[in-house]
Amino acid sequence: MKTEKLSLSKILFTPGMASKTRLIVIFLVVFGFSFLPLRTHAQSEKPLTGVLKSLETKHGVVFSFNPKLIATLKVSLADRDQTLEAVLEAISAALPLKFERSGEKGVLVIPVRSTLTFTVHDADGEIPLDLVYVQVNSEQPKYLLRKEGTFQLGQTFPADSLMINSSFYQSYKTTVAQVAAMGGKVKLTSDTTDLGDVMVLSYLTNGVNSVLGDHRIEVDMSQLSLIAGETDGDIFQVLQAIPGIRSPNGKPGSLNLRGAPFDQNLLLFDNIPIYHSGHFFGTFSPYNPAIVDKVSVYRGGLPVDRGGRVGGVIDIRSMAQVPDSLSGGLMLNTVSTGFEIKAPIVKNKLALMLSARSKLPGDNLPPKLDAYYDLNFQGSRIATTSLQGPLDLRNLNVGFSDLNGKLLFEPNANHSFNLSFLNIDNDFGYDLVTTNRSVVETETNTLDNWGLTFEWKGQLSDRLKVRSRYTSSSFRLNETRNEFQQGRPTPSSIQFVKNGIDDRRADVSLNYKVNASTDIDLGYEYSHHEVTFNDRIEGDDPQEIDKRNGSGDINSVYFSLNNQFNQKLIVNAGLRMNYFSMDNQQFLAPRIFLTYLVSKSFFLKGSASGSYQYVRQNFADDFDDFRIENQFWTLADENVPALTGTLYMLGGLVDHGSWLFDLELYSKEVQNVLRPSGNGIENSLGDLYVTGLDLLVKKRWSGLETWVSYSLSHAEESFVTERNPPGQREPNRLRQDAFFDQRHVLSVKMIAPINRWNLSISWSLMSGLPVYLADSDDIRDDQEFRDYNVRFSGNFPVQHQLDLSASYRFTKPSAKWKGVLGVSILNLYDRQNIINAFQENVDVFNPIRYGIGLTPNVQLRVSF
Repeated sequence: MKTEKLSLSKILFTPGMASKTRLIVIFLVVFGFSFLPLRTHAQSEKPLTGVLKSLETKHGVVFSFNPKLIATLKVSLADRDQTLEAVLEAISAALPLKFERSGEKGVLVIPVRSTLTFTVHDADGEIPLDLVYVQVNSEQPKYLLRKEGTFQLGQTFPADSLMINSSFYQSYKTTVAQVAAMGGKVKLTSDTTDLGDVMVLSYLTNGVNSVLGDHRIEVDMSQLSLIAGETDGDIFQVLQAIPGIRSPNGKPGSLNLRGAPFDQNLLLFDNIPIYHSGHFFGTFSPYNPAIVDKVSVYRGGLPVDRGGRVGGVIDIRSMAQVPDSLSGGLMLNTVSTGFEIKAPIVKNKLALMLSARSKLPGDNLPPKLDAYYDLNFQGSRIATTSLQGPLDLRNLNVGFSDLNGKLLFEPNANHSFNLSFLNIDNDFGYDLVTTNRSVVETETNTLDNWGLTFEWKGQLSDRLKVRSRYTSSSFRLNETRNEFQQGRPTPSSIQFVKNGIDDRRADVSLNYKVNASTDIDLGYEYSHHEVTFNDRIEGDDPQEIDKRNGSGDINSVYFSLNNQFNQKLIVNAGLRMNYFSMDNQQFLAPRIFLTYLVSKSFFLKGSASGSYQYVRQNFADDFDDFRIENQFWTLADENVPALTGTLYMLGGLVDHGSWLFDLELYSKEVQNVLRPSGNGIENSLGDLYVTGLDLLVKKRWSGLETWVSYSLSHAEESFVTERNPPGQREPNRLRQDAFFDQRHVLSVKMIAPINRWNLSISWSLMSGLPVYLADSDDIRDDQEFRDYNVRFSGNFPVQHQLDLSASYRFTKPSAKWKGVLGVSILNLYDRQNIINAFQENVDVFNPIRYGIGLTPNVQLRVSF
């Protein structure tokens, strides 16, 4: 029998087939053939990881690769019967990969990186942007400048994730492959819903941004670039790079914010108040930077939800989001060692974060700690210069540690709970003995600061948010000093000095979003302070030198209105009303922050604020933090009124392309400043007046940042010297420069990333501080016959200092873990900067206090 081969034409044109049936058949055939290639392509395109596993089984090889890097890659192979070399060659032709043999069976999968060229435009007006910030994967963000109409990002791989943003625009998340598929054209959407939260990115360097709404500087620790002289991310050291923030005595913790000394500034860690300047008398920040998320800095003028100080605010916050995966890190430098861990307990719901650091064990002081030892104790009996005689230092104990913990719970998208804990310990002690091993003096000094905060945040509706917190903290500072007379086994004199602050506070606040441009904040805060101080001597001549106890409640209600007018004017205005139970004192503290956007690259700003302060430190005209008298706190009472302050600021900022200019002029007045006796002045109340300007000029090149900051200021105090003098209505007043007044501060800084290196250099030039001479009764008794001569009048000589830092990342960006080695040197050429003359127990042979000398440090950090 003869069989006939069927064809499509015979089927379609068979006689007798109805025309309607023929059309249906034609449609089905055409549709089937049009879908077949797509279906075949989808079937043949396989995930690359699966293809490599099949090749391992078939050819008996083992591929080595980064799973995260190639997880999204797919490949289509036509003939699976090819040799291994032919298959790998086909994959290399289709994907940016190359393969290298490693041993007999090993095969390395090596990504081939290339330069991505793209453009970025405003999604609305199609205006090209000149400057963007790009974060590749989890690496530190980098800024790119437009050159010849395009941006170029080197060493990219198609699977790399990109986060592209710019000031006044919403962040855009994409991948290198997606940008290439779009023809290299990226569009950013304007962020016009809330201009108050818009930031000027990279105000100083990556991670240091300026917020328009309330003029704060925000430091994002996860994105922070290297700062000259610093490798371990010391928060206090970083803040000194901001214009208007400095440390006249060279200690990172003794921060002065626009003429406000340490005790006038509010320092918080997760809302826990900090009443000391840091480890080892203010020389190291007591917070592990690895667990810190953001630091908000107000150089002057507190936001309406903060009170209790007349200076600025340093608000340190740990991470507030439940992490997706387990991560941690180890740190080791020449001074301390530590670790941190972030561990999810219930996915997307519950997590624990923990960090701890402590001084390295051992009696010998490393170079950096030794330099700060000389800075702390110069002029004292345990100074290096003083020990080159009949006395010997024994049993020196320098110890410090800090512990941070946080438990985060997010039951749903609308509510979050967290519990933060902080504990800071410091120990210091020594024995002074003679050459025949007779004990002359012993001292122990302990500091303990702990606190916890419980916080709840809730989104009650689309417009209404609520936040409630309870914070409890305690500060204890104890000093015990024993003095021995030769031949006696028991001390002839024992001095006990104790200072304590118990701080309890609770607050609740509501935020109501009226519309897209207006929101209202309402809040109430209750705080309770108990302050104790006891200074007594036991032994042959017992006496109670000073003893005081005080407690007081503060009830505060605050209101603020945040409004935007025509996407041009941002108004943040508020009022804080305070009632202090001690002596029934009441204060009103109004605040207003104004920002006017002339354009997206130029805006004007101004602020005015009132403030108050009920707790203060009592210190003399000196930088001697080793003296217990310079550290203790006291509470306002009927004899010493609360501090009150006012601050005004006017300025403008230009951020255009590769240039940034920022200028702020300010004026500050603080009333009821108390100064103890010294320099011919009896204990009296006075006023502090500060005027000045802060200027920042920054220039960006491709991968290189340089900036110049200049601060001009004058801090002057006015004190009553005699009350109700005969024949005068007004008391006599003495006006003098504050002992920390430093008229001119100029800094030139540069940051240069070179491959895996990150280099930073800083040179500073500063005016000499005012000369303050000790009273004659403060000269050491054994040297009265010598002349007390410091050879300076008016101001001490000009100061200058060169600092360097370098870090090297010795792991690849795609590695599962990261390792960074850092080296820093403070005061490279060992300049002897005079900062003051000693004010107590003065040795006429060494009457001058110097700043820190050459200070090297090395740090190793590993994170996973």
